[in-house]
Amino acid sequence: PAINIKNGAYFSALVGCLDGSKSCNVTISLDARIDGGNPINLGKWIETYDEKLTTIDIKLNDYVGKNVEFILGISNRSNTTSEVFWLAPRVVQ
Repeated sequence: PAINIKNGAYFSALVGCLDGSKSCNVTISLDARIDGGNPINLGKWIETYDEKLTTIDIKLNDYVGKNVEFILGISNRSNTTSEVFWLAPRVVQ
């Protein structure tokens, strides 16, 4: 659902490959649809099995007062099975 963005808001999440998913090789993407328009990309991250998490923190100042839908994406970059996760994706206002 769309969220009306307030001043100082930011998007936050942790992403990574699941423990033991040694063939994990994906692109994580975050897109947003602003006031029902076409999706725009807010960022892309390459995740491989490295036993580390990636922290995503994106300031949303450009979207204050707008209704924003967030689209969380995962694209496999290899022909093997990749197990990946988004942990606690949220908008903090």
